Amino acid sequence: DLVFNRNNDQLRISNTENIHYSTLEFSENINITVALHHSHIGLKASLQRLILFSTILLTIFLIFVGIISYLNISRFRGKNRAQRALISSLVELTDWRDPDTGIHLQRTSKYSQALSKQLKKDKIFRNKINAEFIKNILDIAPLHDIGKVGIKDAILLKAGKLDGEEYEEMKKHVLIGQKVIQDVIDKFKISSPLILMARNICGYHHEKYNGCGYPEGLKASEIPLEARIFSLADVYDALRTKRPYKNEMTHSEVVAIIQSEKGKHFDPDVVEAFLRIQDTFAEINYRYSTELQEPSKYLDV
Repeated sequence: DLVFNRNNDQLRISNTENIHYSTLEFSENINITVALHHSHIGLKASLQRLILFSTILLTIFLIFVGIISYLNISRFRGKNRAQRALISSLVELTDWRDPDTGIHLQRTSKYSQALSKQLKKDKIFRNKINAEFIKNILDIAPLHDIGKVGIKDAILLKAGKLDGEEYEEMKKHVLIGQKVIQDVIDKFKISSPLILMARNICGYHHEKYNGCGYPEGLKASEIPLEARIFSLADVYDALRTKRPYKNEMTHSEVVAIIQSEKGKHFDPDVVEAFLRIQDTFAEINYRYSTELQEPSKYLDV
């Protein structure tokens, strides 16, 4: 029998198999453990199998949300808290695939929240961004790369720069993530803004304002606002982060690059909002650095 001794950990079954798990408190007397079986041998299986695997993982999440609603365990606030706690559990599981992503998830969430708050001050966005939008983007941003559960370790965890073929394979993570969430939206007739935002960020955070991004080559307002916001947050953090194949850039260097990409990679309005709060980005980057950060807690629940 398997024994789960900690809130988040992994169990080694054999030299080729692990179980990654995350436990959360469902109610006062009930804990739920979500487990992800990971086989190194299975990495050679087809991409379709991996997509199915991740779909099952998210389906578990939505089934629990449905149980909450059906049994009327609590009012809206309790239900909303449970949704966010389950999302946090899923993020913890996907984080096991690439341990270096944990702090990245925290920083990009905080960047996205700060950008959304600033954009809300602009009359153009007052009717589009409210308190719920800001809360949702903070909480859902860590799921942006959930599609990477369908990418082989040989590519996902490669220390060096990806070659052309590997890069094309890596790009599929946005399609996997979008499909996983869209499938469960369709199956359970989900209309929650939280889940719809998750789909949009997963699927479109690599689109570019000028239409030169992927996967669909969307332009300008064709790209959901939350994806336009997260795109800048994601790129800022990527450029500020040291990797085996590149050095970390300074804040001022990254600001210059983002300015140069105004109207090309990034929405001009989002860039202007970023420039007004760029010091906040620098502070978040420092505060949530690898050295300073305590054990990860993705959501404010």
